[in-house]
Amino acid sequence: RVAGYLTGSVDPHFSRTLMLSGFQTACKMVSRLLTSKYDSHPRSQHFVRWVLSRGLMEQPKHPGGAAHLHLNLERPLRWGAVARRLLSTFEGMLLAAGQEHYYAKFFSCPQRNPERMYDRLGFQVYDRMETTIFRPEIADAVYIVCVHKRLNGGAGRG
Repeated sequence: RVAGYLTGSVDPHFSRTLMLSGFQTACKMVSRLLTSKYDSHPRSQHFVRWVLSRGLMEQPKHPGGAAHLHLNLERPLRWGAVARRLLSTFEGMLLAAGQEHYYAKFFSCPQRNPERMYDRLGFQVYDRMETTIFRPEIADAVYIVCVHKRLNGGAGRG
């Protein structure tokens, strides 16, 4: 059974690719908003308005030229050998591609704190920004956090 995944990009210009893809998706969402396709789903309307008005401003900085990682594992697997094995394989691929560092982004709030997992895996918080994406459903502060790791064993900014 699938218990998680790791995806990533070694392309140092991944953020440009992501922006282009995001722009195309945003255009589709705006079209659906303007043609009333979200009328029966207020949360989707709220999300499109957030993307257009606050989405970019609420993104944390990430290190330039770094590879990108997205890791999602079931809770018991986040802390041990499975996470370390996945990362080790990914890091080997990064080194083979000439990449020396990478980053990940995730949501964090008092009830859900992924920073601990990434800290144990050798990452350091690079930047964090409070986000309003889940308001008013979640009243507590929610952050988008960017963590960073250097492949030479040192974590750090830049």
